[in-house]
Parts: sequence; structure tokens; C-alpha cells
Amino acid sequence: MIANSVSESYARTLPENTICGIMPSWDNTARRGLSAHMAYGANPGRFRYWLNQIARKRLEGSYRQELFVNAWNEWAEKAMLEPTQSYGDLYLQVLGSQIAAPAEAGGAEELQPQKEKRLSASV
Repeated sequence: MIANSVSESYARTLPENTICGIMPSWDNTARRGLSAHMAYGANPGRFRYWLNQIARKRLEGSYRQELFVNAWNEWAEKAMLEPTQSYGDLYLQVLGSQIAAPAEAGGAEELQPQKEKRLSASV
């Protein structure tokens, strides 16, 4: 699924003015059962790899060089950027570093979450 989305042959089939898109993860098994789609091996390191591949191979051809990140209210499908118990804020860190320095190479190696920072409110 992901490998196809960054391939040149796939890119040639897209209509002009297509906006490039990415998601941190995807698994709609809870909603679709046996007809589900899953992004196998999805994790913050893989997300960084996917972002780098898109930046190198596809973003230039994306309409106005925009990138759509599908991660809004997709908790049931595991497509979210918000901090989690498993990965902390790594997805946000990865996206932020890609925006700050898109040309830097990044592999899919394992990343470690930073310790959770708790905010306290004073009244």
C-alpha cells in the first residue's frame, strides 16, 4: 500500500492538481472486519521514512506542493498525531522535524518517546 503510493508509476496515474497525502498509521479492522485496510509496521520511525519519501519523490508534483496529513478524529483507525501511551509525542516530533528540515534524510529506525511532560494549571 505505502510502497505503491510513492512509486513513479502510481504517480503518473494521478490527475493533475492532486494533493499529496499521508497518514501516521491506518487500521480500520474495528469498522471493516475482514475487508479492512492496514498500514503494516506503522510507527513513528516508519512515518518519518514515509514523509521523507514523499518529500523526495512526490511533493514537487503535488498541487501547490501541499501535503495533506490525515490524522483528524481518526482514533478508531489509528491515524492520529496526538500523544499516546505507546509513542508519546513522537509523531508530532517527526512531523515538526520534517517541516523544519524537509531535505534531511531519515530512515525507519526505531524512535524512543520522550518522557511525558505534564502541565499544571495554576488558578
